[in-house]
Amino acid sequence: MKRTQIAMALTLALALILSACGGSGTPDLSQVEAVNTSAAATAILSITQTAAAMPASATPEPPSATPTEEPPTPTQSAASATAEGPSPTPGSIFTPTPGLPPVIGAPPTVTPGGNSGSCTYSASFETETVPDGTQHPFGKAFTKTWRVKNTGTCTWDGSVNLMWIGSETDGQPSEELMGAEAVTAIITQSVPPGEYLEVSVDFVTPSKVGTYRVYFKFRSANAIFGIGGDGNLWVEIYAYDPAIGPKP
Repeated sequence: MKRTQIAMALTLALALILSACGGSGTPDLSQVEAVNTSAAATAILSITQTAAAMPASATPEPPSATPTEEPPTPTQSAASATAEGPSPTPGSIFTPTPGLPPVIGAPPTVTPGGNSGSCTYSASFETETVPDGTQHPFGKAFTKTWRVKNTGTCTWDGSVNLMWIGSETDGQPSEELMGAEAVTAIITQSVPPGEYLEVSVDFVTPSKVGTYRVYFKFRSANAIFGIGGDGNLWVEIYAYDPAIGPKP
């Protein structure tokens, strides 16, 4: 639009000039200058009006600041919680490493090697009845006897008993005593050093097929000792179903 108005003003000025030239042959310079001034004024007025008609550009507002997000509070991952492990439950029962069951009825003071302080307790194995691997049918009662020798320097008196220390069923730890007592009285009279003692325990064959072994040690008032100082006495049998019969 602006360019069109300027072109029209220039065309009008040119027409006036030509008309003036055609009338007198020599153009009047004052007339030419007046025409030019008028055309220029018309052009400036047109530009000014065009500019005024155009809407003013809106001043852009600065963008609003985006609030900075705070990082989330770190939480404990499931992996770290697992690594720490659960809190122990008060009153829970400690499960020992697989092996022989714990000693039952241990005396308050036990010294290594059966040493009571003033003398030592020790025994040696001599003979036994019911050898290892003997087969018995379910429910059969039997008695196992060990003949042992007092090889220590302490005299065995009525405080010396035979104490169960553990069992195995088919080679796995168990609590099967085969009807025996956990602590068995074995002495009716003193056994001085160098003398012999026959130790007998009554058993009943379990009613399930398998190999059973029960371990024992001696216990005095202030020491636990065994064969050679720390060895065990034991009984081992195989229980079989009488309807099927013993192993071949």
